[in-house]
Amino acid sequence: MRKRVPMGILVTAAALAAIAPVGASGAASFASTLTLAPGLTTGKVGSANAACRADRSVVVRYTDAKGRSHVFGKGKSDASGRYTVTPGATPGKLPFTFRAITASRKVDGVGVCKGAASKKRVVAGG
Repeated sequence: MRKRVPMGILVTAAALAAIAPVGASGAASFASTLTLAPGLTTGKVGSANAACRADRSVVVRYTDAKGRSHVFGKGKSDASGRYTVTPGATPGKLPFTFRAITASRKVDGVGVCKGAASKKRVVAGG
């Protein structure tokens, strides 16, 4: 025998799911975006949730012509999501491919801020 679920319960459940996406762990999760400016030392963490923009660790990595990955610089985002990294040396042969990365992290009272990576920027030399 099939049980019927009242339509109001289904509508309420669908509305709650749309407001706060819930991951497998039951915690709300929020998407993040990450940019890397052409100068390779600044960018911005974006998210619909302000707590996911602030105080995010950002690592700018580069890959050299031989495919080896290196850390170029590290930094933290401010309250608005802006970050700056202090660049290191870039040994190896050109071209270099740069990308900024931020890992997922759990924020108490908010949920999970998903990790993100910027678009790649290629420095070919000249």
